[in-house]
Amino acid sequence: MNPPNRLSRSTSVWLAAGLATFTVRAHATDIIVPPTGSIAAAIRVAGPSDRVLVMPGTYVEQIDFAGKDIPVIGIQGATKTILDGGGAAPVVRFASGQTAAARLIGFTVTGGNSSTGPGGILASGATPTVEDCIVTRNFGRFGGGIGGNPILRRCSIHGNVANVSNGGGIYGAPTIESCVIANNRVSRGSGAGVYVSTGNVSITNSVFVENFVVLTGRKGGGLYISNTANVVVQRCLFVRNHIAAGIYAATGGGIFTASASTRVESCTFFGNTLVGSSSDGASIWGSAIVRDSILRGGTASEASASTVLTYCNVQGGAGGTNIDADPSFVDATNGDFHLDHGSVCVDRGDPAKKDLDGSRIDMGAFAFATLYARANTEAVTWGAPAWSEVSSLVGGKQELRILMGPAAAGAIYVGTGSASGTVPGFSFGSLHVPLNPDWYFLATLGTPNAPWLPGARGTLDANGRGSMAFVLNSGVLAPTAPVPLDHAIVAFASVAVLASDAARVVIQP
Repeated sequence: MNPPNRLSRSTSVWLAAGLATFTVRAHATDIIVPPTGSIAAAIRVAGPSDRVLVMPGTYVEQIDFAGKDIPVIGIQGATKTILDGGGAAPVVRFASGQTAAARLIGFTVTGGNSSTGPGGILASGATPTVEDCIVTRNFGRFGGGIGGNPILRRCSIHGNVANVSNGGGIYGAPTIESCVIANNRVSRGSGAGVYVSTGNVSITNSVFVENFVVLTGRKGGGLYISNTANVVVQRCLFVRNHIAAGIYAATGGGIFTASASTRVESCTFFGNTLVGSSSDGASIWGSAIVRDSILRGGTASEASASTVLTYCNVQGGAGGTNIDADPSFVDATNGDFHLDHGSVCVDRGDPAKKDLDGSRIDMGAFAFATLYARANTEAVTWGAPAWSEVSSLVGGKQELRILMGPAAAGAIYVGTGSASGTVPGFSFGSLHVPLNPDWYFLATLGTPNAPWLPGARGTLDANGRGSMAFVLNSGVLAPTAPVPLDHAIVAFASVAVLASDAARVVIQP
């Protein structure tokens, strides 16, 4: 059996009994910034191997990493650690040439206002890492929220504005992993969510929702891709993005691309809208290659004539290997675009490609599963997003949805987990549970609705649905490598005992 690690202070006794101690990361000095202190001053005195650890509070200042590749960490996360630019901008500046070792972690970045450049974070010519941050209510040009080439992970970029320019949320050549880009705006420009100006860009597992191009705006409600960029978009959701183009043509409500090298794989587009003198490509416009995706609910044709579509579900049809049918989302009205039982999109993607369970790939951003992580599509989630990765430095949560179907209506369920994977799992009679029994399995089974696994025992509703979560508080782990945990539920229905699929969460160093 694997030895346990300490997941929460309340469980330290039984965890310590089974898990080898993690090696604590070594740093020359941890510089602590109290609520009355200055983050900028701490950065100025920091050495090459130091960390700047910021206590919860609101800090009205602008900070400059000054070329230092060090981590600056809000130790209790973005909702409790606010960096307010006070109307100046950028709120955070990275110098040209800074690397991914320059890390901003666990802050809300707000209050930036500039008429000449980005409002929130400037990373021009630099590739810093920004993790577990909320970037909101910033105003600027060429990046209302962020400008440059940062690596963004588990960030929420929402409510930012770029005036008379491009990129309401982000402008530049960012790498985007597991982020929410929502409710950003541009006026008299393009790319309300993200404007990719150049370079090789990867965008994965992210949500583009309710971004707006307004006031004779042009193109790319969610995402604009320039002709000098090479972009791959995978497992992303584009929902209710909008272009109001006035006297101009409105194109690319979800994505507009001027680059023929654009690839879009396993994405879901829904309800993107266009208003203008003419409109085309509510979901996507341009010579992109789009595979294994769902494009529906737009106010115009879902894709332009130049878009190459294969193994997609396209409203209005697209011929060839594509289909046109109701995808049967779990609850599109309330922002759940996972596939429900009986969806025509299950096992209908490219037959040469497989989902994680080994079956033919499904169409859309989310493979069908009976236990899955919530997507951050609704406004109430943008300020407190949930992810399938959780930072050990600042903590976080994964919110899980249970989808056992009507056969499990009213069933009592029990959630449990494994720290050693899903294969081979174990069987009890005809029931197979995709978890390997180990110390974590016993701990979760023996601690009903534990603080780190709320909702792990309960009753499913009339549709066989429910919810649970995994919660990790900040500072209780110091892993030197990613730690995967898998969870599943067993439902005791009147017709049978049923086991869900497994859902993984990864604790990141």
